[in-house]
Amino acid sequence: RSREKLQVGDGTAKDQDGFSQLVFDLSCGCNWDEWELNIHTLLEITRKQLAANIIPVMVPFHSLHYARSNIEIDNDTIRSISIAYAKDTKERAMRSVQSRDGQYRAWKAEHVGRESDPPRLRIGYISSDFVNHPTADLIQSALLLHDMSRFEVFCYSITKDDKSEYRKKLAKEMEHFKNLPKKHSDK
Repeated sequence: RSREKLQVGDGTAKDQDGFSQLVFDLSCGCNWDEWELNIHTLLEITRKQLAANIIPVMVPFHSLHYARSNIEIDNDTIRSISIAYAKDTKERAMRSVQSRDGQYRAWKAEHVGRESDPPRLRIGYISSDFVNHPTADLIQSALLLHDMSRFEVFCYSITKDDKSEYRKKLAKEMEHFKNLPKKHSDK
């Protein structure tokens, strides 16, 4: 039903987001009923949003997932989706560290070791999976294994806090853990 609303232009942003997630979930569950119609509707919505400089409802990870199937999603569209999300995340990150007077405040870099030691390499991770999610289980191990004497690790979460053990452990153990507010679609 939501597909029909979207096809005639009556769907809201919430309808579009829900439809996008539904198409992805159905493909993951190997439910191919009306697959062609669903994916073409989703691609049409995504292309219109990209043309209007609106963050598309198709997220970068899903676009890569769809590229493996035989649909008409070209590399330029996948790249445009990724660029739109990266630009939005960068803008939100910059707003989150901008003070009231318009100046940017950065986290103070700490120098570890002697003055002759080289500074630590800074690594940043932006993810929507710092929550109770299978990817969190995988990434948590890798993040916690960084040699903190050589690396300064920044984690930016683009999803709201789900109070899960994964989230709590990363927020506690990582030197820099920041939640970036996402007003238009906080999943």
